[in-house]
Amino acid sequence: IPALRRSYGIAFATSTSILLFMFVVPLFGVQRALTASWIGTLLAAFSLTMAGVRILTPILTRALAPWRLIIGTLSASGVLLLLVPFLDHALVLLAISAFLGASLGLSSPIILSLLAEASPPERVGEVLGLRVTMVNIIMTGVPLVAGSVGAALGIAPVFWLISLLLLG
Repeated sequence: IPALRRSYGIAFATSTSILLFMFVVPLFGVQRALTASWIGTLLAAFSLTMAGVRILTPILTRALAPWRLIIGTLSASGVLLLLVPFLDHALVLLAISAFLGASLGLSSPIILSLLAEASPPERVGEVLGLRVTMVNIIMTGVPLVAGSVGAALGIAPVFWLISLLLLG
């Protein structure tokens, strides 16, 4: 079912991006000589906006079509992630972390809704169960791959991979 394939692709990109960002920010922060407090603040901004934007999701989906919201927010996030390796000012990184949290946090519930809509009525549980399985695989495999890429090539290529995944 084409709509399911598209939704799973976006779910994969979103889940992978969330995990990678939370995995890479502490490494990036240490590389940029940020204090542990600033690194924690960046992650907190990401997490708080990811949770907070979900309150606005119903309002935003009434104003804009779900796919338009997803494509817009993930494209903007992909572009911002291309820039992150070139930045070192903590306040700029804080703003980017907050935007990325909002963007990725907005996409997750919309994707769940789109998966449920695109699935055959008798298969909704299977479709959502497959997404949970995919997320668990991502949580296992992605840090290994990101750590290997980061160790071999540095942190910047990991940010660029996240960016390409979102822009793709």
